[in-house]
Amino acid sequence: MSQTADSKEMRKARCESVVIGDSLVSRLADHLKHNCDGKTRWPVPLHLHGIAGAGVGTCPLPCKVYRPNICVVVCGGEDLGGIESPSQLAEVLVRRVQSRAKVVVFCGVPLRKPTEKGSKVPENFRELAHQFDKRLAELANGSDRLVYWRLDPRLRRCLSTDGVHFNEQGQRRFFYSLCQAIQAGKKALEGLQVPNTTKNS
Repeated sequence: MSQTADSKEMRKARCESVVIGDSLVSRLADHLKHNCDGKTRWPVPLHLHGIAGAGVGTCPLPCKVYRPNICVVVCGGEDLGGIESPSQLAEVLVRRVQSRAKVVVFCGVPLRKPTEKGSKVPENFRELAHQFDKRLAELANGSDRLVYWRLDPRLRRCLSTDGVHFNEQGQRRFFYSLCQAIQAGKKALEGLQVPNTTKNS
């Protein structure tokens, strides 16, 4: 899907918050579409937009015109092990996304594991993911608009046979972990609004 198409979809949604990323996000959207019940409700109006195979440079972005309040980002795994270092990838991701929402929540990379029939995973993927996440956390530290959120570490035990995507239990845990990330984004957003409230009182 082209970036133009991405922007059109984001523009059409105009939701308060968005979650962007790779196939983990698109698969969660599909899972919730077919398994939605009273317990699976997002804490805010939300749009999920994931593209299979998307990496740091190709993940969909919120539209510049209709900036959402909160943008949660889940991506990075596809690029790890490439030419650029994990730290460089983290910096590129922050530069691409930070101006597209009032608050941006960067989630740590969900760990993967090699399997006989699954996707190729670098032997040092855990270390690469750690470096990527560490740099994201450093970039978010001290910023009022950027938040680093570590996804539920138990997700690694909820992978499907391909070693990358989540099984049924993993989808549920992924959903609840994203809900917590959104709540962290809401808290940061409320912090941004405090000075204006105080000033006008």
